[in-house]
Amino acid sequence: MCEDLNELYEAYFRDFQAEGIDQPHKLFTGSWRTPIAAKYLGLSPEVLISGSSFVLVKLVREKVTQSITGDLRLKPEASESLRSLQTGNTEAVLEFVQHYGSHYLREITVGESIYQVFAVSTEQFQQLQRIIGSGVNTIGLSDWSSIYDLYLAPWLVRETGEVKAASGDFTLQKFIDTELKVQGQFDTYPNLIESLVRNPSLLDRLEELSEKSVSVTGLNLASLRSFVIDPQTQQFFDETINTHSSLFEVNVK
Repeated sequence: MCEDLNELYEAYFRDFQAEGIDQPHKLFTGSWRTPIAAKYLGLSPEVLISGSSFVLVKLVREKVTQSITGDLRLKPEASESLRSLQTGNTEAVLEFVQHYGSHYLREITVGESIYQVFAVSTEQFQQLQRIIGSGVNTIGLSDWSSIYDLYLAPWLVRETGEVKAASGDFTLQKFIDTELKVQGQFDTYPNLIESLVRNPSLLDRLEELSEKSVSVTGLNLASLRSFVIDPQTQQFFDETINTHSSLFEVNVK
Protein backbone atom coordinates (compact mmCIF):
# COMPACT_ATOMS: atom_id res chain seq x y z
CA MET A 1 0.00 0.00 0.00
CA CYS A 2 1.72 3.17 -1.23
CA GLU A 3 0.19 6.58 -0.68
CA ASP A 4 2.27 8.28 -3.36
CA LEU A 5 5.00 7.66 -5.93
CA ASN A 6 7.84 8.05 -3.43
CA GLU A 7 6.31 5.36 -1.21
CA LEU A 8 5.99 3.13 -4.28
CA TYR A 9 9.70 3.53 -5.01
CA GLU A 10 10.49 2.85 -1.36
CA ALA A 11 8.36 -0.30 -1.31
CA TYR A 12 9.86 -1.66 -4.51
CA PHE A 13 13.43 -1.15 -3.24
CA ARG A 14 12.71 -2.23 0.34
CA ASP A 15 15.42 -4.90 0.23
CA PHE A 16 18.07 -2.44 -0.96
CA GLN A 17 19.95 -0.88 1.97
CA ALA A 18 22.89 1.51 2.29
CA GLU A 19 24.53 2.27 5.63
CA GLY A 20 23.84 5.84 6.77
CA ILE A 21 21.32 6.50 3.96
CA ASP A 22 17.77 7.05 5.23
CA GLN A 23 16.13 6.67 1.82
CA PRO A 24 18.31 4.24 -0.15
CA HIS A 25 15.73 3.84 -2.91
CA LYS A 26 16.67 7.31 -4.13
CA LEU A 27 20.12 5.99 -5.02
CA PHE A 28 18.38 3.99 -7.74
CA THR A 29 15.42 6.19 -8.68
CA GLY A 30 17.15 9.58 -8.45
CA SER A 31 17.92 9.62 -12.17
CA TRP A 32 14.50 8.33 -13.25
CA ARG A 33 12.38 10.68 -15.30
CA THR A 34 8.67 10.08 -15.71
CA PRO A 35 8.88 8.09 -19.01
CA ILE A 36 11.58 5.80 -17.58
CA ALA A 37 9.69 5.30 -14.31
CA ALA A 38 6.52 4.50 -16.27
CA LYS A 39 8.39 1.90 -18.33
CA TYR A 40 9.84 0.16 -15.28
CA LEU A 41 6.57 0.27 -13.32
CA GLY A 42 4.35 -0.85 -16.20
CA LEU A 43 2.15 2.25 -15.99
CA SER A 44 1.43 5.24 -18.21
CA PRO A 45 3.39 8.47 -17.60
CA GLU A 46 0.13 10.35 -17.08
CA VAL A 47 -0.96 8.30 -14.08
CA LEU A 48 2.39 8.90 -12.33
CA ILE A 49 1.93 12.67 -12.35
CA SER A 50 -1.77 12.73 -11.52
CA GLY A 51 -1.52 12.43 -7.74
CA SER A 52 -2.34 8.73 -7.68
CA SER A 53 -1.83 6.25 -4.88
CA PHE A 54 -0.63 2.73 -5.63
CA VAL A 55 -0.89 -0.92 -4.69
CA LEU A 56 2.28 -2.92 -5.38
CA VAL A 57 1.96 -6.67 -5.79
CA LYS A 58 5.30 -8.48 -5.99
CA LEU A 59 6.47 -12.08 -6.04
CA VAL A 60 10.16 -12.46 -5.20
CA ARG A 61 12.16 -15.59 -5.79
CA GLU A 62 15.48 -15.42 -3.95
CA LYS A 63 18.07 -17.82 -5.34
CA VAL A 64 21.43 -16.91 -3.82
CA THR A 65 22.61 -14.45 -1.16
CA GLN A 66 26.34 -13.79 -1.12
CA SER A 67 28.04 -11.85 1.67
CA ILE A 68 31.46 -10.26 1.34
CA THR A 69 33.65 -11.54 4.17
CA GLY A 70 37.31 -11.85 5.10
CA ASP A 71 40.10 -9.30 5.33
CA LEU A 72 38.79 -6.55 3.09
CA ARG A 73 41.30 -4.02 1.81
CA LEU A 74 41.10 -0.99 -0.41
CA LYS A 75 43.23 -0.66 -3.51
CA PRO A 76 46.52 1.09 -2.68
CA GLU A 77 45.60 4.40 -4.33
CA ALA A 78 42.21 4.52 -2.57
CA SER A 79 43.78 3.58 0.77
CA GLU A 80 46.43 6.29 0.42
CA SER A 81 43.80 8.89 -0.48
CA LEU A 82 41.71 7.90 2.55
CA ARG A 83 44.72 8.09 4.91
CA SER A 84 45.47 11.61 3.72
CA LEU A 85 42.04 12.94 4.73
CA GLN A 86 42.06 15.55 7.48
CA THR A 87 39.31 16.65 9.81
CA GLY A 88 37.68 19.83 8.51
CA ASN A 89 38.64 19.34 4.86
CA THR A 90 35.22 18.74 3.32
CA GLU A 91 36.46 19.14 -0.24
CA ALA A 92 38.97 16.30 0.22
CA VAL A 93 36.23 13.95 1.45
CA LEU A 94 33.98 14.82 -1.48
CA GLU A 95 36.87 14.40 -3.91
CA PHE A 96 37.57 10.95 -2.44
CA VAL A 97 33.91 10.00 -2.89
CA GLN A 98 33.96 11.32 -6.45
CA HIS A 99 36.86 9.03 -7.32
CA TYR A 100 36.22 5.95 -5.18
CA GLY A 101 32.66 6.15 -3.88
CA SER A 102 31.28 6.21 -0.35
CA HIS A 103 30.14 2.59 0.06
CA TYR A 104 31.12 -0.94 -0.87
CA LEU A 105 29.04 -4.03 -1.55
CA ARG A 106 28.57 -6.03 1.65
CA GLU A 107 25.82 -8.40 0.53
CA ILE A 108 23.90 -9.14 -2.66
CA THR A 109 20.86 -11.30 -3.31
CA VAL A 110 19.99 -12.49 -6.81
CA GLY A 111 16.81 -14.14 -7.97
CA GLU A 112 13.74 -12.90 -9.80
CA SER A 113 11.06 -10.34 -9.02
CA ILE A 114 7.70 -10.38 -10.81
CA TYR A 115 5.43 -7.48 -9.98
CA GLN A 116 2.38 -5.41 -10.88
CA VAL A 117 1.26 -1.95 -9.82
CA PHE A 118 -2.33 -0.73 -9.54
CA ALA A 119 -2.88 3.04 -9.62
CA VAL A 120 -5.84 4.17 -7.51
CA SER A 121 -7.42 7.43 -6.42
CA THR A 122 -6.97 8.87 -2.94
CA GLU A 123 -10.50 7.80 -2.04
CA GLN A 124 -9.92 4.24 -3.23
CA PHE A 125 -6.63 4.11 -1.33
CA GLN A 126 -8.37 5.16 1.87
CA GLN A 127 -11.03 2.49 1.34
CA LEU A 128 -8.35 -0.14 0.84
CA GLN A 129 -6.51 1.01 3.95
CA ARG A 130 -9.63 0.46 6.02
CA ILE A 131 -10.04 -3.03 4.57
CA ILE A 132 -6.45 -4.22 4.23
CA GLY A 133 -4.44 -1.98 6.54
CA SER A 134 -1.04 -0.53 5.69
CA GLY A 135 1.19 -3.38 6.91
CA VAL A 136 2.59 -6.31 4.95
CA ASN A 137 1.08 -9.80 5.04
CA THR A 138 -2.22 -8.43 6.35
CA ILE A 139 -4.40 -10.49 3.98
CA GLY A 140 -4.30 -14.09 2.88
CA LEU A 141 -4.31 -15.36 -0.68
CA SER A 142 -7.88 -16.55 -0.21
CA ASP A 143 -8.97 -12.93 0.35
CA TRP A 144 -7.37 -11.61 -2.82
CA SER A 145 -10.20 -12.39 -5.26
CA SER A 146 -12.86 -10.53 -3.28
CA ILE A 147 -10.59 -7.52 -2.74
CA TYR A 148 -9.71 -7.50 -6.42
CA ASP A 149 -13.37 -7.66 -7.49
CA LEU A 150 -14.45 -4.93 -5.07
CA TYR A 151 -11.52 -2.49 -5.26
CA LEU A 152 -8.89 -3.34 -7.89
CA ALA A 153 -10.81 -4.43 -10.97
CA PRO A 154 -9.76 -2.51 -14.12
CA TRP A 155 -13.07 -0.64 -14.36
CA LEU A 156 -12.65 0.60 -10.77
CA VAL A 157 -9.02 1.75 -10.57
CA ARG A 158 -7.26 4.58 -12.38
CA GLU A 159 -4.99 2.13 -14.16
CA THR A 160 -4.09 -1.54 -14.12
CA GLY A 161 -0.35 -1.83 -14.62
CA GLU A 162 1.39 -4.40 -16.75
CA VAL A 163 2.94 -7.41 -15.05
CA LYS A 164 6.72 -7.07 -15.28
CA ALA A 165 9.76 -9.25 -14.67
CA ALA A 166 12.66 -7.37 -13.11
CA SER A 167 15.20 -9.36 -15.12
CA GLY A 168 13.64 -8.36 -18.42
CA ASP A 169 14.11 -11.96 -19.60
CA PHE A 170 12.44 -12.17 -23.02
CA THR A 171 10.98 -15.68 -22.68
CA LEU A 172 9.65 -15.03 -19.18
CA GLN A 173 8.17 -11.66 -20.14
CA LYS A 174 6.49 -13.18 -23.21
CA PHE A 175 4.87 -15.82 -20.99
CA ILE A 176 3.74 -13.12 -18.56
CA ASP A 177 2.24 -10.97 -21.31
CA THR A 178 0.44 -13.94 -22.87
CA GLU A 179 -0.71 -15.98 -19.90
CA LEU A 180 -0.97 -13.83 -16.76
CA LYS A 181 -4.25 -12.23 -17.74
CA VAL A 182 -7.88 -12.49 -16.65
CA GLN A 183 -11.06 -12.01 -18.62
CA GLY A 184 -12.97 -8.90 -17.57
CA GLN A 185 -16.32 -7.47 -18.58
CA PHE A 186 -15.16 -6.27 -22.00
CA ASP A 187 -11.55 -7.33 -22.44
CA THR A 188 -8.64 -9.27 -20.96
CA TYR A 189 -6.43 -7.56 -18.38
CA PRO A 190 -3.01 -8.28 -16.87
CA ASN A 191 -3.23 -9.72 -13.36
CA LEU A 192 -0.36 -11.38 -11.56
CA ILE A 193 -2.19 -12.95 -8.62
CA GLU A 194 -5.71 -13.53 -9.92
CA SER A 195 -4.47 -15.37 -13.01
CA LEU A 196 -2.55 -17.80 -10.79
CA VAL A 197 -5.50 -18.20 -8.41
CA ARG A 198 -7.82 -19.05 -11.30
CA ASN A 199 -5.31 -21.30 -13.07
CA PRO A 200 -2.80 -22.79 -10.60
CA SER A 201 -1.11 -24.80 -13.38
CA LEU A 202 0.41 -21.54 -14.63
CA LEU A 203 2.50 -21.42 -11.47
CA ASP A 204 4.53 -24.46 -12.54
CA ARG A 205 5.46 -22.79 -15.82
CA LEU A 206 6.22 -19.53 -14.03
CA GLU A 207 8.50 -21.40 -11.63
CA GLU A 208 10.27 -23.10 -14.53
CA LEU A 209 10.89 -19.88 -16.47
CA SER A 210 11.92 -17.81 -13.46
CA GLU A 211 14.46 -20.47 -12.52
CA LYS A 212 16.42 -19.49 -15.64
CA SER A 213 16.19 -15.71 -15.25
CA VAL A 214 18.25 -13.59 -12.87
CA SER A 215 18.01 -10.09 -11.43
CA VAL A 216 19.30 -8.37 -8.31
CA THR A 217 16.57 -8.57 -5.68
CA GLY A 218 18.49 -7.17 -2.71
CA LEU A 219 21.61 -5.17 -1.88
CA ASN A 220 23.35 -4.19 1.33
CA LEU A 221 25.95 -1.43 0.94
CA ALA A 222 28.36 -0.64 3.77
CA SER A 223 30.04 2.72 4.30
CA LEU A 224 33.78 3.04 3.69
CA ARG A 225 33.97 4.69 7.12
CA SER A 226 35.39 1.48 8.60
CA PHE A 227 38.55 1.98 6.54
CA VAL A 228 39.22 5.37 8.19
CA ILE A 229 41.56 4.57 11.09
CA ASP A 230 41.61 7.86 13.01
CA PRO A 231 38.40 8.18 15.12
CA GLN A 232 38.09 11.95 14.65
CA THR A 233 38.59 11.71 10.90
CA GLN A 234 36.11 8.86 10.78
CA GLN A 235 33.52 11.01 12.57
CA PHE A 236 34.18 13.89 10.16
CA PHE A 237 33.91 11.47 7.21
CA ASP A 238 30.53 10.29 8.55
CA GLU A 239 29.25 13.84 9.09
CA THR A 240 30.26 14.93 5.60
CA ILE A 241 28.73 11.91 3.88
CA ASN A 242 25.54 12.08 5.95
CA THR A 243 25.09 15.81 5.31
CA HIS A 244 25.46 15.49 1.55
CA SER A 245 23.34 12.34 1.46
CA SER A 246 20.56 14.19 3.29
CA LEU A 247 20.77 17.07 0.82
CA PHE A 248 20.63 14.58 -2.04
CA GLU A 249 17.56 12.86 -0.58
CA VAL A 250 15.77 16.21 -0.08
CA ASN A 251 16.52 17.42 -3.60
CA VAL A 252 15.57 14.17 -5.33
CA LYS A 253 11.81 13.79 -5.56
